[in-house]
Amino acid sequence: MPEPTAHRPRAHGAVYMISGVEVARDSDQLQKHLKAAYEVGGRHGRPRCMCVPEGVEMYISKVGGHFLIKRMPGGGGHHDPSCATYEPPAELSGLGQVLGSAITEDPVEDTTVLKLDFALSRVGRRAPVETDSEPADSVKTAGSKLSLRGLLHYLWMEADLTRWHPGMEGKRDWNVVRFRLLGASERKEVKGSLLRETLYVPEPWRESQREAISTRRRAIFRRKASSKGRKELMLLLGEVEDFDIGRYDYRLKIRNAPDCSFVVPEDLAKSIGKRFALEIALFKEAQSAEEEGSDPRDSRRGHLIVFGTFSVNEAGTPHMEELTVMFVNRNWMPVEDIFEIELLEQLMPRHRFVKGLRLNMPASRPLASAVTPDAEEGPTALYIVRTGVGEDYERVLEELTGKSQLQSWIWRLEKGEMPPLPRRVDRGLRGPSPRAAEEASGPSGVLV
Repeated sequence: MPEPTAHRPRAHGAVYMISGVEVARDSDQLQKHLKAAYEVGGRHGRPRCMCVPEGVEMYISKVGGHFLIKRMPGGGGHHDPSCATYEPPAELSGLGQVLGSAITEDPVEDTTVLKLDFALSRVGRRAPVETDSEPADSVKTAGSKLSLRGLLHYLWMEADLTRWHPGMEGKRDWNVVRFRLLGASERKEVKGSLLRETLYVPEPWRESQREAISTRRRAIFRRKASSKGRKELMLLLGEVEDFDIGRYDYRLKIRNAPDCSFVVPEDLAKSIGKRFALEIALFKEAQSAEEEGSDPRDSRRGHLIVFGTFSVNEAGTPHMEELTVMFVNRNWMPVEDIFEIELLEQLMPRHRFVKGLRLNMPASRPLASAVTPDAEEGPTALYIVRTGVGEDYERVLEELTGKSQLQSWIWRLEKGEMPPLPRRVDRGLRGPSPRAAEEASGPSGVLV
């Protein structure tokens, strides 16, 4: 049997074994090998990431004529911590609660089926606004179906927007974020339809292309427009510019869509103010920092993301039905409060890490705010324990940290200042460079 042909990587590059051939992530032969393996199909066509001696099985996904290498469901933890494909154990975030139930991945068919606990169509009047006690999401069930917040968090994770390397500082903008979110939505099925066909993510605004952009948006909305009977709903995922108060309703202004306002009924608008008071307060601080022209690295800077369902009336006007919001810091990393902002401000200049997200998990359960794989003692989960969490929270946290194979770092707010972060060691990043990870010009061949 001939020796495998090797396309050697540059330093710290990822290497994949594809049908007996070693291929570097940055090889110009990668797409050719992936295409051949994809056509073989089944287990025989699956590449292996060679970050560990025995390799870790992955699978190939075809998106828009391009072939991408993806993690097997639940397989991210089998990679070497220095590998760009490494993923913290699902149980440290809200992902563990929904994998296999609300989220079902099928590597053979190259599809992911998502079960949702919110409607994508309605007949008659809009449903009344929910008044559940959980203050900052739209959770209605536990793990069997995804809430709006759960789906938003999942897309952010799938887009790798929860991953960080110090070299990424300042490289993310809406163009990059949108590109990665659209890629993450591919081959996802919701209620018998493709998620991508239901999702509206505003394209970057260029005043010189105002008419062309507006025409494309109107064409998207026209497909769902209705005056009576059954209304097909769409999903808006965008950055909030501001809320305007009208005579009879409120108007949601979206950045990158300055010529289009989303109508928000009064009852929904009032509910937003109550449920998302913290996120809105952080957003106002970010607005102040922007108006002051503060340093781009000012920790107050950030963005407010809105995600929700909307209908389009016969005149083409979009009306919000249900929504959730999420505050992200200046580098588009989701944060729950000022304490997570402070933690990430300390991590971003020196550590690689993955930001933990709750999905459907309530605030009453412990969450690893971040996991850093380059800590001296080994991969470390970082927890923030808020004041007055209660005995149940402490018991679950103790069980979680006790059973985990990761090291634990805990910041207890009642004790005051943040303790020193784990010492960082440079084990060498095996995988996409920071610049490649944020590239928006086209897929690289790896979408983990």
